Amino acid sequence: MASSYNAAGLKIPNWLSFATKTTDWLNEIVQGYLPICLPGNRNNSCVVLNDEDNSEGFEKRYNNGIQDAEAFWEDMNPDNPNRTVYVSMNSDNEIIGDIDIVAHSMGFAHAMGMISVLKDHMAPDIEGNKKLGRFYILAPENSCSIGNIFSVNDFEEVWQYGSNPNSLKLWELDGIAVQCEDEVNMPQANKVYLEDYEEATRSVRDFLNAHYSSNYNWIFENILDDGDKGYVKSRD
Repeated sequence: MASSYNAAGLKIPNWLSFATKTTDWLNEIVQGYLPICLPGNRNNSCVVLNDEDNSEGFEKRYNNGIQDAEAFWEDMNPDNPNRTVYVSMNSDNEIIGDIDIVAHSMGFAHAMGMISVLKDHMAPDIEGNKKLGRFYILAPENSCSIGNIFSVNDFEEVWQYGSNPNSLKLWELDGIAVQCEDEVNMPQANKVYLEDYEEATRSVRDFLNAHYSSNYNWIFENILDDGDKGYVKSRD
């Protein structure tokens, strides 16, 4: 095997010399001699987020939610002799009580479809409005597609959690869910961003971890006071 000698006179195989030079070259690249993007690189030029409205995908999941909710209703319908789900209902076969919903990612569109059906089967409140309980939305995919099918007034309470698409640090944002927000029907007052809790979410603010539902425990660990944005109330 061909070899060379270093300053101390030690024999160095050519493959090792090549590897050393290659490592030095890569280090130069990382230092900015050439444009390159490596995992963990904190550079906005290395990040491309999808912000295009995927209405077709949203509609498909929304319609699936409608079908599942209709089947769910049949399972609890008192007029169905084979029903398997029993809930409190009034004399008009309307659901009495609270239905709380937690949705994540693409499940947001599916949940919206279910909500559109279940809401009509709820018993009206004292003001005559049909509402569901609390709606907790984690890292929703394509939330800009909700349009007029969504209203915070259909719920007792609504909170949406996730990355702030207006952040200047693109490498910290959710890179899985389409980054497009509804600015009309989902008020800013109902949104809680990871960036709002800087220290608590530091380790999960990146392309993948900002999306995983398992990384949203900070909601329970850091939003501790009733009245704070995003506080999750317990049901007595």
